[in-house]
Amino acid sequence: FYSIARNNRKRMKNIFCSLLFLTAASMEAQEITANLTWSAFNTPDQKPYVETHLSVIGKSIVYNKLPGGSFQGQVEIMITFTQNDTIKGVKKYKLSSPVITDTAKAENFIDLQRFALDPGNYLMQLTISDVGRKNPKIMTCLYCRICTATSYPTSAPG
Repeated sequence: FYSIARNNRKRMKNIFCSLLFLTAASMEAQEITANLTWSAFNTPDQKPYVETHLSVIGKSIVYNKLPGGSFQGQVEIMITFTQNDTIKGVKKYKLSSPVITDTAKAENFIDLQRFALDPGNYLMQLTISDVGRKNPKIMTCLYCRICTATSYPTSAPG
């Protein structure tokens, strides 16, 4: 577990979270590769939320030619948090790569999403697909735990 501290002038609170590194691969000759991490935080009024950070490896997706001769790729993403078979948070969206002029120089691209979730145990499901590829869907599930905040003094004893 990795601890992320949020400093309040009178006290510091921690929410423990796991850091997950995920590489997703398809069954096709070329793989779509993405790295996913997540962290839990508190808002200023001490309500927990989760941030997901997704990085797509630009050379692992298919690029479509745009008018004018440049290229752009796109992935479809769905992130779902469930608790006891009840959906507590879901986002489905398309994420576009930067526009490039040479696919050999494809750049990685990133995304950040936030989910307001109560403390507890969740199943996070990530589904990612390359829009430019046939049957490109990749799905993975992972467990995450959002813990309640713990109070600490703002200064070290001594």
